[in-house]
Amino acid sequence: MLKLAPAILSIDEFQDLYRVLTSGKPVIQLRGIYGSFLAYVIQYIHDALEQRILVVLPDTDSAEKLADDLQILMGKERAVYFPPDETVPFDQGIFTPSLHSLRLEALTNLLEGKTRILTTTPVGLLRRVPSPEDLRRNILHLEVGEELERELLLDWLVESGYERVPTIEEIGQFSARGGIVDVFSFDADQPYRIEYLGDTIESIRQFDVISQLSVQEVQHIRLVGQKLPSHAVESLLAYFPPQSILFWENVEQSRNVLHEWWQQSAEKFEKIQDEL
Repeated sequence: MLKLAPAILSIDEFQDLYRVLTSGKPVIQLRGIYGSFLAYVIQYIHDALEQRILVVLPDTDSAEKLADDLQILMGKERAVYFPPDETVPFDQGIFTPSLHSLRLEALTNLLEGKTRILTTTPVGLLRRVPSPEDLRRNILHLEVGEELERELLLDWLVESGYERVPTIEEIGQFSARGGIVDVFSFDADQPYRIEYLGDTIESIRQFDVISQLSVQEVQHIRLVGQKLPSHAVESLLAYFPPQSILFWENVEQSRNVLHEWWQQSAEKFEKIQDEL
């Protein structure tokens, strides 16, 4: 697919699109874009204007697939998917570690400038998130060769909402034995094994949570804490600079999705009121 990109982007329609994009118009409507071809268009807009893009698609399947297509073109960190909640407001849902990890990783990558394009749904866009300032205060970077007392690291993990366990099984946990600290960051898909020599980090390895065996050695990692304000008050838009681009596909379908979501939320709220 990558070999086709230069040929596709050289067609007249893309040259016309470039002229419209650089004309200064605040709103542009595009038609006739289907399937994975949307990823080429989104990437082209990003490269032409050199701005971050927030893409809102009507449903989770299309938003997640677009992120996958963009990752093939741009790389895993540069295009990410921000999933919505699995339940409506006022519904007592179950904490889902994988969803929490995806959201936190997306926000952190946006905050650090790694992510250029984020895809989500109308419901995902409504979700309140921690402010960039609060999230920034909950990030710790570690690298091989750095001096950081083991006890200081353990204190930070506890203060940041991590649970100490004998053996790591899921995100948000850590264990410590001798000069080895295992930690599963809230934004990671695999845990890390940090090995100390005195007060110096001698090595860092990703390892498999099932076999507990090392997967690969890394030089630098990021740990994200969980101790954030209890009431997240910011919108996803707070993570995008003012000149960023909002790409919204099928506004009418999105309006219907939001209407249905609102109706379900209202019904749930009324049921809770009746039970009081």
